[in-house]
Amino acid sequence: MVAKSRKTREEQKLIFLEGQSLICDAVAAGAQIQALYFSAIEHLAKLPIDVLQEIPLYKVTLHHMKIWSDVERPPGLLGEI
Repeated sequence: MVAKSRKTREEQKLIFLEGQSLICDAVAAGAQIQALYFSAIEHLAKLPIDVLQEIPLYKVTLHHMKIWSDVERPPGLLGEI
């Protein structure tokens, strides 16, 4: 995950979305997901299968998800857009 720093995100024009709802809304709006990070396979269940087949998926530990997340209880799914 290269874009934890704000400067890097701004330079590379990246946005990170946390949770199924935000990621599904972004896909529905036409956003191109660059990668998905998840802590459990169940977190991918509601995402469109065609999206999952086209992008890199990375299984990470819940510990790493907590470090990367901006919320107190991370939803277990992080999308790089």
